[in-house]
Amino acid sequence: MSGRRLRGTFVVVPVFPLDAPLGSHMIRVHLGDGPDQVRPFTPRPDEPVVNGVRIHGASELFDPDRPPAHVLASRISVLLSDFATRRIPDGARTVLEAVIPAIVRHWSKRPDRNALVRAARARDAESHIAHETRAIEKLEGKLAAARIERTDKRRRSAQISGLIRRHQPPVRPVLGEPVQLPMTASDGRGLGLLTVREVEVNTHPGRVVYAVNGPRVRGLFTVGPDRYGSQVIPQGLYVSYGRSTTSDPYRRHRGGMPHINGVTVHGGWNHAGTTVITPTEPPRLPARVPVARDQFASAPSATTERASAVLRAVALHYLDRPDLDALRIAVGKQTAAARRQTVRDDLAKLRGVEAALQSSLSSHLKRLHYFASSVPPVPPAHRADTPHAG
Repeated sequence: MSGRRLRGTFVVVPVFPLDAPLGSHMIRVHLGDGPDQVRPFTPRPDEPVVNGVRIHGASELFDPDRPPAHVLASRISVLLSDFATRRIPDGARTVLEAVIPAIVRHWSKRPDRNALVRAARARDAESHIAHETRAIEKLEGKLAAARIERTDKRRRSAQISGLIRRHQPPVRPVLGEPVQLPMTASDGRGLGLLTVREVEVNTHPGRVVYAVNGPRVRGLFTVGPDRYGSQVIPQGLYVSYGRSTTSDPYRRHRGGMPHINGVTVHGGWNHAGTTVITPTEPPRLPARVPVARDQFASAPSATTERASAVLRAVALHYLDRPDLDALRIAVGKQTAAARRQTVRDDLAKLRGVEAALQSSLSSHLKRLHYFASSVPPVPPAHRADTPHAG
């Protein structure tokens, strides 16, 4: 192209952006001649000279049938030297903003436009096929994971429904007679005998409150199943210092907080059931004491040792109950209806997630077939054993 204030080569390039609607295409106009992409700081043959200034770069991507008001942004510049550019003059920009849309309008009316677009689609097909393949693999992985999760949720819903229908086994009432339990340090030393008496049983589902007295130990302990586990029927156990109720499971101050070695001990011990409890294991369990208003710290070593021995003894006594399964079932039943509804809500969300993933997967499969059909077939290789004429 040449004119009074302009000369040079413009190349109109059809482009198929990744994830763009099928059947649509954009164009970019390269300044200067050549089949390759415009590279920064790399001049091209016959770049346009506008008002005596040589311009390097390319237009933005835009719809050839609806060019925007401005087709140039930060993609054009004046090359000064290697890795040095300057902004193009305003006059040159004004000329190019008028000339490039005019060139594209002329290109759009070419009788071979569709053939040029098909050739460009075949040129870009390989990158699109790789992109769609990656997207499909990722979506298939997400879809498989969602289906596995949905299967797990359905199984859990069935388990909870079974628990709701299950008959509640009887729970043993409070025993009036106290029992004596040995209190053992983690190194095996005997620390004396504890007198343990049941105060409450299953008043709050699954929990038993014990009054404990022994050498340098006096107070209440509440024992129940693991409160943090995800099992339908809770396992493990949780021992808290003092009387723990449904309304205050996390309070530091509870009724009947035990005194051990002359200090009030706070907190509790959650045991998920993954390790065995013995009179000496686990060796060191949580025990906290107040140091200021609403501030707590780990108890002294001797207090922690004695508190750990009490926790182990009371835990083993609770786990030896003949109605242990009944207590655990009572806890599970307490929240079963709410948990089942939560699982049902999760299943509804998962079905929506699966539907969205399946729709996206179908879209990407369609795109893959679309671009794969643009690749010309590879001619069969000449077989080595084909007989030659002559």
